[in-house]
This record gives sequence, C-alpha cells and structure tokens, in this order.
Amino acid sequence: MDIHRSACAELLRELSAQLKPGQSVSLGALLDHFGPRAHGILLLVATLPSLLPVPLGLGAVLGPIVLVLGLGVALGLQRPWLPGWLRRRELSADLVAASTRKVEPWLLKLERWSRPRRTWLSDGVGGRVAGGVLMLLAAAFTLPVPLTNYPIGVAMILISAALIENDGTLLLWAYGYTLLMAIALIVVWGGAVTAAVLALLPA
Repeated sequence: MDIHRSACAELLRELSAQLKPGQSVSLGALLDHFGPRAHGILLLVATLPSLLPVPLGLGAVLGPIVLVLGLGVALGLQRPWLPGWLRRRELSADLVAASTRKVEPWLLKLERWSRPRRTWLSDGVGGRVAGGVLMLLAAAFTLPVPLTNYPIGVAMILISAALIENDGTLLLWAYGYTLLMAIALIVVWGGAVTAAVLALLPA
C-alpha cells in the first residue's frame, strides 16, 4: 500500500484490523505505519486540545510539544523523533480500535475537503517552512497571553491538517489566516497596552 496516497482513515482501519484482541502495538510501530503522515497526525493530536475551554496554562504544556514536533518537520525528518522509552510504549488492540472509532469520522470529514494539491508547498523545502511557522506559533502559544489560545490553535490545526493530507492549497489558506491573526492580535494588544500606559500618565 502506498502510504503517500492512502487516506489516513484507511491506514487507521488497516492497522486496527491487523490487531487481534489481546495484542498490542508500540507507539513507534503505530507512527511508522503512518509513514510521512505521522508528523501531521501527532501535531493534530497535540493541537486539538487548544480548542478546549480550559484555563490559562495549557500553552505551557502543549506549546513545547508542538515546538519539538515542528522542529522535526523543519529539519526534514522522515519520522517524528520520540525518546526510546516513549516509542516502546505499548498500546492495546482495544485502545487502538476505540480510538479508530472516535477519530475516523473526523478524518473522513478532513479528507472530503482536503487532498494532495500543490504538494511542493508541503514537501521538501515547503515542508520545512511549514515546520518553522509551526515553531513560531508554538512559541507564541506558550506565552500566557489571554485570548490567544483559540486563534493560534486554529492556525496550528490547519497546518497540521495540511501536512497530513499533503495539501499545499490548505497550507496557503493557513498561512493567510496566520498573517491576518497576527495582525489582529498585534492591533488588539498594541491598543490595550497603549491605553494602559495612557491611563497611568498624569493628567
């Protein structure tokens, strides 16, 4: 099977079907099964919680994870780097099957409107650029600044989805969104800081 062409949902179903009850698979083998898509899948798993309504501090946990994964993309690594003890971590067949049932509908939705297009933007040098952008977003996500988790999280999710589907067109949309978001945040927080400074000045 060509992992560059096969849809993620199909790859996940194939892996789940290969595992029999009582068997297990290591996290490293699971990622190897997804081949070049593994970076995007791990990134998507790491960035989706950014949309959850949680208090400040989530960025301090997820930001460094996305930063390390983005670095791997920027360096052009074929597989995500994980410490040996984590790659050897065993996942049960039941857990893989349950995860497949939960994730598959979302992957199918993604695959309906995203597909391999303008792949030069998400492969090679283009992929390294995407990794660099992810690192910048992850660094910004780590900062404890209110009202930034959602917009930055959306940008990271869009880039992760583009890497999964090798979709350069989606990546362009993600870059456009990221630029507009950055301008909006600069304007909002620049205005807030300016107003605070003016309020402190003597009349």
